[in-house]
Amino acid sequence: MKARVFLFQEQEKDIDPYPVRMLVTADFLRMDEGSANDDFLLFDRKKQVVFSVNRDTQSYYRFERRNVGRDGKRKPKLTVADNDVSDMPLFQGKKPRYRTYFANGDRCLDVVSAPGFDEDAVAAIRGYLNVMSDEHAATLDQTPRDMQADCMLADFVYAPVRHLNDGFPLREWDYRGYSRTLIDVGEETVRTSLFELPEGYQQANTVAGRE
Repeated sequence: MKARVFLFQEQEKDIDPYPVRMLVTADFLRMDEGSANDDFLLFDRKKQVVFSVNRDTQSYYRFERRNVGRDGKRKPKLTVADNDVSDMPLFQGKKPRYRTYFANGDRCLDVVSAPGFDEDAVAAIRGYLNVMSDEHAATLDQTPRDMQADCMLADFVYAPVRHLNDGFPLREWDYRGYSRTLIDVGEETVRTSLFELPEGYQQANTVAGRE
């Protein structure tokens, strides 16, 4: 089947950069490090279900869209600032947009976006992040209070997709020291098995997303 292929370089604090491949079809989004034999994340766009697959343990975690309620008392004040892009090169013939996202005044996330670029891929990313946001919200009471920073609450619970309103993320970096940069875009014919769970793998958590 045909899939749109997005190649990124990701980096986390104190970790060397590593490659990430994102495959997008009408029905699925898959993220791995570029090989069919890698651990991978698989998002079923129709069923709104995410699978996190571990090759070593031959198991997977399953997370689904649950529309979990959010406690409004914990929601931080969300603001955004536009930044100058006059020196940035064009992407696909258009100027990118560079915005910084805040929570209670703390700088949480910087994103350089391409407005209007591959809106279907943006929708796939949005769906994936919404599923994972439900999981974070459902387990928030189990998260230590000292880990519930304003930016964590904003980026993972209350507003995980606010940056996607500006287009496809070309580059992003956040308060944790994480960054991701788009390196290349293309289209390939890939095996349908890339969008299937490996045979014999066992689910490692309950349907509700708890061990």
